[in-house]
Amino acid sequence: MKKSFIVGLGMLLSLSAFSLDIIDPSDMIYRDIEFWDEQGYFKQLPDIRPYSAQLILVLLDQVMEKGTADDARLAKTYYDEINQGFRAEISAQGSTYYGNDGIGDTTGSLILDIRGMLGDKLSIWGEVNANGVLFNEDVDYYMYDDDVPYGERYVVNTKEDAGSFMGIDLMGGTSSMLSYGTDKLYTNMGFYRSSFGPFQEDGVVISDEAYQQGHFELTWLDEYFTYSMLMLSLIGTDNTGEEHYGEIDGESYDDDDTNDEDDDDDTYNKFLVLHSYSWAPYKWLDVGFFESVVYGERFEPVYLLPFSYLFYSQGYSGFADNSLMGLEVTTKLPENIEFNGIVYVDDVNFNEMVKFNFDTKMKMALETGLSWSPGLSWLRRLSMDYTAVMPYMYTHYDWHSTYDANDFNADNYTHNGANLGTTLSPNSDRINLTGYYRVNDASELKLFGNWIRHGNASDGIDYDNPADEVETDGSIFDNGIDDYGELYFQDSLPFLTQDVLEKVLQFGLEFNTTVDMPFQDIERYYGMEMTVGYTFEMIWNSGRNSSNGYAPEEGDDEVNQYLSLTMRFFF
Repeated sequence: MKKSFIVGLGMLLSLSAFSLDIIDPSDMIYRDIEFWDEQGYFKQLPDIRPYSAQLILVLLDQVMEKGTADDARLAKTYYDEINQGFRAEISAQGSTYYGNDGIGDTTGSLILDIRGMLGDKLSIWGEVNANGVLFNEDVDYYMYDDDVPYGERYVVNTKEDAGSFMGIDLMGGTSSMLSYGTDKLYTNMGFYRSSFGPFQEDGVVISDEAYQQGHFELTWLDEYFTYSMLMLSLIGTDNTGEEHYGEIDGESYDDDDTNDEDDDDDTYNKFLVLHSYSWAPYKWLDVGFFESVVYGERFEPVYLLPFSYLFYSQGYSGFADNSLMGLEVTTKLPENIEFNGIVYVDDVNFNEMVKFNFDTKMKMALETGLSWSPGLSWLRRLSMDYTAVMPYMYTHYDWHSTYDANDFNADNYTHNGANLGTTLSPNSDRINLTGYYRVNDASELKLFGNWIRHGNASDGIDYDNPADEVETDGSIFDNGIDDYGELYFQDSLPFLTQDVLEKVLQFGLEFNTTVDMPFQDIERYYGMEMTVGYTFEMIWNSGRNSSNGYAPEEGDDEVNQYLSLTMRFFF
């Protein structure tokens, strides 16, 4: 256990009267839209978040028309903030945390926000920030880190690569979204974090905690049918996740500058293209099919053809890329109860499964859950969901080259060295219980609990040709294939069957409140927003700090507590 107690403190000074960010898929407005959807205010919603401002305004208008007094009042607040003309706002931010080793990163930021409706069909939303960091100890912002609870990632919109000035690391960042169209047909483009599917938090396809991506999207909503096409520009790594690659002005590079002399002749770009189709024949039923392909080292326009079958399109590249597909369903039950399910498949042994032999290869991830949004004045939502990531899901082996740890991997499901999907590693599952309670119009309490298991699917495998380059830690960079290309999980499903499993128990709370302080001599008002969070965590056989990647180690137990405080002042 490296750190057992963390105190996080953040303070944000803003010139905005309302801290709303519609290009952040984890913003409170998307959680509220999810609650309102379960209460029956909408027939269907797109799979891809963020939504365009044009669509959000229509959704909020429906809540003001159909919702309870509390819901209508909150929707009106959101509506008034979004439905404004172009404006620019400046905010200043500071944050620090304290742990067993003393003061950690202390960050100060200057942020320029640009946002607003530029017409009935055009909106822009974004920010540019400049960040200074003291006491930087190379905290990994995008992977597991013991400075945050297990299964969480730092969610920041800045690059970890920094210059230095008088002992302060200087970093810049930006996020922006330009939307054009109507609530029925729109395109979004920009640089921001995304999420996909019926589950708002840490989904198995694209997680809201994944590092921001270059985002190009087209969404069409009909009365019964929804179609979306998405392309994400990603940051690739080598086969261990250590070296990060990209492309600047047509010249390839890696952040360690350790590759071969002919690096500049190669291209290190990486993309994900996704097509989604959903059908809502009834107000209580929405079913969907989606498919994706991860590829790189070139640009492939055939994947952008609308209403195309990506696995078939992959044939134009000699089946050199990584294609996946999935199914999802949303069923609205009586009393505002909703069932959601999604399964994301990379590869399965179909011949064995039709024989009802399920102890076979199944590279997939799935999530199911029940939620209840009763619309009461004090209880907003109760939910329970289960997530499972099968062994070697999200990994990918390049069959067209000889495996080497330093080779660029354009096909695995990583972005900036971490899973683009859920924070869970392959061969893991999680049960989550969450409740949201309304204390009053300005205050809300969240209670949660998690039970997580993880095992190293490669534990005990006897490689015919073991080599230093072959990962055997059960992480997203362990593809279960040796140097001879032998696939060890072809005929069995070692899902959490290992003798040593990492087990995690978490429970905690988060309290959020906003205090307004109006002044009679000005139209706008001062206010303060405060969030207090606490997480208690027990880990058995922890592999988070092990010498073998994230593989569980017997007897390496942890007890951790995390206390956080965030304060936001605005006017």
